[in-house]
Amino acid sequence: MIFTNDIMKRSKGRKDGERMKALLIANGTVENTEFYQKRLQKEKFGLVVCADGGIANAKRLGIRPDFIIGDFDSIDQETLKVYRRDGVSIERHLPEKDETDTELALQFILNKGADSIVMLGCTGSRFDHTLANVYLLKELLKHQVEGVIVDPHNEIRMIDKTMVLTDKENQTISLLPVEEKAEGITLEGFQYPLKDETLRQGLSRGISNKITASRAVIDFKKGLLLVIEAKD
Repeated sequence: MIFTNDIMKRSKGRKDGERMKALLIANGTVENTEFYQKRLQKEKFGLVVCADGGIANAKRLGIRPDFIIGDFDSIDQETLKVYRRDGVSIERHLPEKDETDTELALQFILNKGADSIVMLGCTGSRFDHTLANVYLLKELLKHQVEGVIVDPHNEIRMIDKTMVLTDKENQTISLLPVEEKAEGITLEGFQYPLKDETLRQGLSRGISNKITASRAVIDFKKGLLLVIEAKD
């Protein structure tokens, strides 16, 4: 198998106090390889982990992971053998478990000390898995780890504090409260600014705003917000 890991940069070890970014590849839809390869060129990863059938997506992108984790119920066994022969570490779990393979992979990455995680293959036709993966961003926040779910159409983050966006003029941004409401929201640099206002769960007021400045600020006092950069 030929790997093309030159599409992304790999960290050469980690010194004390340095931040570590990890790449998680799950079993969702990864079809536009050109998009992902271009997106990964912008990053530098110290750890790459596949969740179960995510190795098919890694193979499609030409990426050699450091670890493969899961119960391997949705995996091509021949591909798994190839990765094993190539020296990739494999952690097998029983199918009868409380966590999804993606959650297990995230727990593993957290234990390795990652500070931020880029998540591919976490969206697709299985809406239940997509939604569960979005909720996993909340778990990352508990550990003060930045997480972003990336696909050709969206970048999805969850925030609990001020977020500054730079050089994203004309980017469409949607804000959705994760809990009953998010309070004290102030938006600067947006087409539709807010000043100390509340967004409530179940209402669509935060959908499809647009950044109009080179520096945009999302500030709020209480709650959790999904920040979705919509590419379509």
